[in-house]
Amino acid sequence: MDTLAPLKRVSLDEASKQTDAASSTMSSAQTRVAAPLHQKESLDQSEHTRTAGEAHDALEAGQEKPVRNYRLHQGTNRFCLGGRLMTSGDSLLPLIGSSLVAVLMPALFWAFNGAWLWTELGKGGKASVFVFLALVLFMWASMARTALSDPGILPRDLDPDPPQRYLEPDPDDPDSTGQWIVEVKYVQVPGKGYVASKWCPTCHIYRPPRTSHCRLCDNCVERTDHHCAFLNNCIGRRNYRPFILFLTTAVLAAFYAIAFTLYHIVHALTAPGSTGWRWDTIGALVVAVFAVLFATPLAGLLAYHVRLMWSNRTTIELLRPAALRGGLVDPSTGLPLLVEEGGTDNPWRRSNPLGNVKDALGAPRRGSRKAKEGLGVKWRDWAPREGAREAETAVDMRPDAAGSAVEGQPARV
Repeated sequence: MDTLAPLKRVSLDEASKQTDAASSTMSSAQTRVAAPLHQKESLDQSEHTRTAGEAHDALEAGQEKPVRNYRLHQGTNRFCLGGRLMTSGDSLLPLIGSSLVAVLMPALFWAFNGAWLWTELGKGGKASVFVFLALVLFMWASMARTALSDPGILPRDLDPDPPQRYLEPDPDDPDSTGQWIVEVKYVQVPGKGYVASKWCPTCHIYRPPRTSHCRLCDNCVERTDHHCAFLNNCIGRRNYRPFILFLTTAVLAAFYAIAFTLYHIVHALTAPGSTGWRWDTIGALVVAVFAVLFATPLAGLLAYHVRLMWSNRTTIELLRPAALRGGLVDPSTGLPLLVEEGGTDNPWRRSNPLGNVKDALGAPRRGSRKAKEGLGVKWRDWAPREGAREAETAVDMRPDAAGSAVEGQPARV
């Protein structure tokens, strides 16, 4: 179990709210609801939610047998192996296609180049084959870990009854009606200013900074970067490191295949007694073309993420309008704080770019609780209790956990 101290520190490095915050923040910086939450049974009642509720009721009725947490999960994710592996509930076809490509490229390399390297180039050729095999194994392992692991899903119902206030109707607008709005909490970024922590009406939690709700997975994910359709999973705090490792090893393996394929073709065509193009050299040319097509988009994506890591940004943050990328707000008004007003275009960027890379790749990872056993009521009522180890993560993932935030007051972390 992670200790409380690093969790408090980590809370500033979570993923940012998605681009829909750009328009809503400029108007009111508030999350709008139609009625007080305590007058509703649920904001987003779904069949899946009701199923989870029935499981809770059964446990409260006296069932003693622990239930794995993934069985009470209310998102759209699919689980297997007792919750140890998970993927998005979206279509699996892109993931299947990506997996086939990741297997086909090494298979073609071995069929047309590997055997030739192994038999014709002696120890050097055998060493080359082993290096390529190591790159491919790392690529497969990191791809599987990225696609099938918890990206950093936050538990639900940490803030089921958020503070609200009633907004009076506009007297100048005859069609205006009063409405309840959920209060926004503010988290201080040391030396930079305040960022908004907004309440998620689906997950019933205050989102930590840099956290977004994925509409495809129906979860709030820590430090969300993007949802990858080809891996069928969100890319967030817990799987960003293996995602970068996957891109790196895939690009290296593709370039490695291109280099040795060209060497094979040139050697076969220029060797004494060469008979010109043979079936293996024609196949090697096919491998080279396939590897170029495989490497080009991945190399571009890797370069893009190196740029993001160098400046300590996420894809969601970069896609926001320029005026809202910084995310700093004036807690007295709730409006975005522009650069010319004393804000910054990126409150998370450190002076040392290597520190930015370390934040992205080396930050502590909160352990996933999806596959762990526990009474279902603990998942629903995950609240701070004296001596309750199950509540430690929930306490420190709240924006006001490390400070003394109350309604209308900023929270310090």
